[in-house]
Amino acid sequence: MSCSDTSRPAKQRNFLSRSSTSIESCRTSVLTNEQFIDLCILMGCDYCATIKGIGPKRAIDLIKQHGSIEEILENIDPNKHPAPEDWLYKEARGLFLKPEVVDCSTVDLKWNEPDEDALIQVHV
Repeated sequence: MSCSDTSRPAKQRNFLSRSSTSIESCRTSVLTNEQFIDLCILMGCDYCATIKGIGPKRAIDLIKQHGSIEEILENIDPNKHPAPEDWLYKEARGLFLKPEVVDCSTVDLKWNEPDEDALIQVHV
């Protein structure tokens, strides 16, 4: 996603491998970058929790039908599919849309020999 042109809709193909129906559902889907990000958030990302009871197939269907997480939240049964309390989906979306990027020419990396004792302590 970070290498894509965010000004044009993204065409996703076969990005799910677990379910052939999910793959088929996404095979010809054209989503905006924002919709694709919302889909990723619904399916699970490192930045926030997910809505209980919504897996990949349902997430795809909901994004196709409603277009955004806000619209989905207004149209799903909160008793059947409760959103996490204090759900940080907007913050997660912001991290995807405007990631903090450092100019690599300003970073001075120094390569040293690994501290094997410290690594062993961390992994034991």
